[in-house]
Amino acid sequence: MLALSQNLSTSSLVSLDLPDCLSTRVINALKADPRTVDIRSLAPHFYAIGARMLELFEEDELADVLSESFKKRAKEIADQAHNPKGALGEGADFLRGLDEEERQCKSIELEHLLKADHS
Repeated sequence: MLALSQNLSTSSLVSLDLPDCLSTRVINALKADPRTVDIRSLAPHFYAIGARMLELFEEDELADVLSESFKKRAKEIADQAHNPKGALGEGADFLRGLDEEERQCKSIELEHLLKADHS
């Protein structure tokens, strides 16, 4: 998952690169509209990987992009939970692209809605 590369001319030089799921292309797509990115196809535990990378690298921009993306996608997840018809139409692709943490959020949101309906 973590790419290690070693310069052959200097055996003591090792660099760590971010995984492909956090490439510049992906970060730019998240900046543009995080709701259109199929995060699950990039990594089932996308946000967990992002959090781990932030422990290893000081990447303020990455932290900001991941945080904003999660917030925007969480709003969409809540909207989908409150509007089940949307989940059958254009929202279906979005829901299929949720990573594991987002799927847990969706399940919790649905549980709260069910409890509220039965109260």
